[in-house]
Amino acid sequence: AGQVGEPLTGRQNTYRLFPVAVSELLHAEVAPALRLQQLLPQVLVYGTYPNAITAGSHEGRALFLRELVNAYLLKDILAYQEVKSPQLLLQLLRLLAYQVGGEVSLNELSNSLGIDGKTVARYLDLLEKSYIIFRLGGYSRNLRSEVTRTAKYYFYDIGVRNAVINNFNELDLRGDIGQLWENFAIAERLKARSYGRIYANQYFWRTWQKSEVDLVEERDGKLYGYEMKWSPKKAKQPKEWMTAYPDEAQWELVTPETLLDFVA
Repeated sequence: AGQVGEPLTGRQNTYRLFPVAVSELLHAEVAPALRLQQLLPQVLVYGTYPNAITAGSHEGRALFLRELVNAYLLKDILAYQEVKSPQLLLQLLRLLAYQVGGEVSLNELSNSLGIDGKTVARYLDLLEKSYIIFRLGGYSRNLRSEVTRTAKYYFYDIGVRNAVINNFNELDLRGDIGQLWENFAIAERLKARSYGRIYANQYFWRTWQKSEVDLVEERDGKLYGYEMKWSPKKAKQPKEWMTAYPDEAQWELVTPETLLDFVA
């Protein structure tokens, strides 16, 4: 897009093609809910890039993702943008990968990497424009109890996230299944909104007292809150959310059993 020499105002349609969506994987299935449960152990580890889906083995999927990260990320993107320290950018990406679902700040990232905040901000912008990560800011109506100065970052493809930290362990051997599920579900919702032309602002919400909502969509004058849980046993609607926005707020739990309704 940056190399186009003339303006295309009024003469273009822009399409965002994400890694394959769950709805695309299941569209021809007779029993989509059953098939989804069968696919989750694979897609939560290796993601949904076409080659990761069609590879004949987990070893082939891991090899593809490592090549994708090393060739595409560390060579093509970084060379094109003339990034002077690719290892620093990769370290930043690893920090974000380990903190999926958690709040991060420029100061925190800057201190961890030993570089100034402006450089961190430029690297984050590059990673977002390259469709590797996307950002959720904090939602607030200026209530003092709400946290808004931090952000959350998610990966467009969970397989890329796992390749960055070189962890392709099966789900029962992992300690980050909650992070995987949260990232996967929010990314699938992003695809569904984009393809279904559901226009919304997206945020997370948290108070200083640790009450939180993973994803908030602001659309049509209402607030839709979603909580991502791999296991619904301990999940419950936060009272503070409904108290803060009693007239326009809703809340919904998103689990492996309810994902299809969430991304329909």
